Order: sequence, then structure tokens, then C-alpha cells
Amino acid sequence: MKIKKILIVLVCLLTSLVPVKIMAQGNNNRFDSWKTSAIITPEAKELKPAGNIDVAFKQFAVDDIVIDHYDIYIDGQKVNVVFADGKDILKTSVYLTKTDYYQLQVVAVTKDNHEFSSNIRKFQICKKGLNIDDKAVNTPVANMQESWYYNWSYTPSTNVTGSKEFVPMIWDENSLSWLESDQVANYTTILGFNEPDLTNQANLSVLQAASYQDLFTKTGLRIGSPATSYPTNEWYQEYGKTVNMDDIDFIPVHIYYDWAGEGMAQAFLEAIDTLYQLYHKPIWVSEFGVANSGLYGANSNYDEAYKQISTYLKETIAGLEARDYVERYTWFNFDDDDVNGGKTALYDQQTGQLTDLGKLYKSLGNPNIEGIDLNDEYVEDAGYYIDLDKMISKADELIASSDYDQYINVETFENILNQAKAIDRNLGSSSQFIIDDLCKQLLDAYNSLEKQTVTPELPKEDKVTKQTELSNSSSVATGDTSNVLMLMLLMLISYSGFKLVNK
Repeated sequence: MKIKKILIVLVCLLTSLVPVKIMAQGNNNRFDSWKTSAIITPEAKELKPAGNIDVAFKQFAVDDIVIDHYDIYIDGQKVNVVFADGKDILKTSVYLTKTDYYQLQVVAVTKDNHEFSSNIRKFQICKKGLNIDDKAVNTPVANMQESWYYNWSYTPSTNVTGSKEFVPMIWDENSLSWLESDQVANYTTILGFNEPDLTNQANLSVLQAASYQDLFTKTGLRIGSPATSYPTNEWYQEYGKTVNMDDIDFIPVHIYYDWAGEGMAQAFLEAIDTLYQLYHKPIWVSEFGVANSGLYGANSNYDEAYKQISTYLKETIAGLEARDYVERYTWFNFDDDDVNGGKTALYDQQTGQLTDLGKLYKSLGNPNIEGIDLNDEYVEDAGYYIDLDKMISKADELIASSDYDQYINVETFENILNQAKAIDRNLGSSSQFIIDDLCKQLLDAYNSLEKQTVTPELPKEDKVTKQTELSNSSSVATGDTSNVLMLMLLMLISYSGFKLVNK
């Protein structure tokens, strides 16, 4: 029994001397850091105003892989191409005006046409905005799910809730110096003069307004022309003939009627269409509403007031949403005690609370995201085999070389090479670590190969001497420690086995 125990111990000891290679495999894919964090803007779930949507993303920088360009996709359709350069952050823009949610994807394409896909980024587009008079509003206005706002100034308001894009305005010629300030760099868009055709507003002649156009153009911002009290009046028509309309990116519009009854929403939309046909420029309806002290003022007793106003609001917004050339709109907010338009107020300027009309406005013009998961989605790409294939070619070249038969202990190298050639070629990016691990094993095995040592031929007299020395030496040559120990153990096992059999 003791002999059996000794045998078991010796076998365990013997096997512990045999080298075993254990590969630690994890799923830390080298491309996932870029894939999951490439897109910087728009942010996930973000509500953006319609028009030009800025897109920023990280340069693909993984190992020595060279990217040729990036394809930009919206809802699965390629809309732009950005060529790689040395910048860490790359930028472009896409033009979207339909109120909806969208799926953005950036695909990095190598010179040999391998593709690495970013996460799918979901964001929302909305045309609806807010105008707010900071001289009259004393408290933050309740959210109406609008995506942008302006306040007839170039200084952002402190009374707007949530994260909304602020669009500065050059109200009149006294504000022009701002166009040469450092603050311009914080914005992408600028609104031009406010109703220059009226003496109690910006009060500028066509020639005066046109003379300042270069100051707007030099900012590099997207420029909205002056907004007149009616879009196709004589002042604006003359302005359109005086300036180079190529310097104007969009046309802000003000339209007010004194009646909101049947047919007025259609009249409103026809006025918008007429302006577009004249200039073929995108349109922002930056002020629209109805005002009539006898019908819609704060002191009016007109029973049909809310019904008419709410119907007019719904019909005009539906029409603006249906027109791709309309980028943005915002209903003008009279205070609820205003004698001309109190019943058209969206919110109380003293409390910020929404009126019934404001609650209606909040419910209109929103992206339909019911049941939609707006979180990022991981995209499974085809596995990247190029590094592995290069390593396989390198190994094959060595095997085909004339001196390959001089290498020793090639079994491990050849086994790994065969595994590499037999790897599943349908692995996706989530299994990239398997491909990369096998590539590393093959590289390590390649680098571990050694050529056998060739003993120099001895002269004849040295051979006789050497043979004499060998015959006088121990019958067991001394090698490295591990070989001697293994030999002794094997002899002991054989002897113990012999004794066990003969017992």
C-alpha cells in the first residue's frame, strides 16, 4: 500500500515538471472603446432644434489601423462622408427638419474597406420654440417641450427651464458691436433686425439694414435676415432686391391676424408658401399669433375666443410641421392680462405657469417616441481578421523557406498555425478577443522558434581523444537539472513498479 502511495506522489511530481500553457481569455475587445463612445454630439435622447444638426465624433485610433474615411448614416441611409485627418475630434453636420426621432451612426472605413461601426445614437428633432421677454418675465417658464428659444437679445435668459438652444438676436443697429465680440464663437446661428419697417421697433431703412450685412456675414454664423411685420411687405421685397440673398441662410417671419376664425390658418400657410416661392430659403416663423382687443384681449367676453384660438393654433402648427422648408416656429406670448391678446397667452409672465393654451402648445409638435428605447445600441461588425491573416502569411513564408528544417520544437508553432487557419471566419466584433488572442499566440510561437545548434566537425585525432574521454565518463551524461531529475524519477517509478509486480 505504501508503494502505491509513493507511486502516486511521484507521478504527480513528474507531471508538475511538464510545462503547460494556459491562455487567459477575456472579452475585452480592443475596438469596443471607440464603438461605444465614438459619437459626442448629439447626445443620447437629446432634443435638438430642426435645421443643421452638428455631429461630432472621435477619431478612430486603435493600434496601427489606418482609417481612410467615415461614413455618416441617418436612419440607415448614408448622408455624408468625412475624411480622416490628424484631429482627435471630427465634425460635420446633417440637415433635418422633420419632427421625429433619428438614429445616427458613424462607420470608420479602412483603406482595405473593413468597417468599424459606432453605437447607434438616437436623438430627437423638434421645430417648436419659445420667445420670452426677459423685461416682463419674472420667473422660469414651465417647460412646453420646446427645443430652442430667443429673447430679442444676445444674452441668454435665466427664465428658461431645461436645456434648450439659445439663438441670439441683433435687435437694432445699437447691438451690432456684439457681432465682433468673442461671444460669437459660442453660437451657430444669429437672428437679424427686429421689424426694421416699424418706427417703434428697429426702425431702419432698407439701405441702412443692407449696409450692415457684411458684419453678419463675417461672423461665419448661420444668418437670419431681418424679420418684418409681415413677410412679403414692400420693405422686405425691396430688401430682397438690395442685398445678396446668397448671404442669407434663412428668413424669420412675423404674422399676426386680428381674427382666428375659419380659413385664417389656411391664409397664414399661404403667406408662408408665397414667401418661400419668392426666395427658396428655409423659414423660421419667429412670431405668430392673433390680437384683437374686442375678441382676444384680456377683458374680452367673446365666448368663442378659446375655441377659435386653439383651432387656429392646431391648424397652423400642423401646416408648419408638414412643410419641410419650415425649420422652426414659436407662438408669440402676450401676457394673460394684455388688452389685445391676453387670451392667446401660453403662460403667465409673473408665475411661469402654463395657461390652457400653453398646455395645448406643449402637446403639439412633439416627436412620437412612445414605446421607443432611446438608449444607444451596440452594432455587431464582422470580425477583424487582417492582423491574423498577415501573421498566417508570415508563418507560411517561414515554413516555405529553405532553412525551415533547421528549426527545432516546431510542433507547437505548427499546431497554432493550423488553428489560425481553421478559425471560424464568421465571428463578429463581440468575439474579436478570440481572433486577437489566437493572433498573439501565433506571434509568440513564431518568435519562440530556434534553430538547432550544429556541432563543428572535429579533426581526426581529436575524434579519437573525444571517444576516449566519452568511454571514461559516466554512462549518463549530465544535462540540465530538470532532465536529470526526470530521468531519476522515471527509473524510480520503473523500479517501484517492478517490486509491486513481484510482491
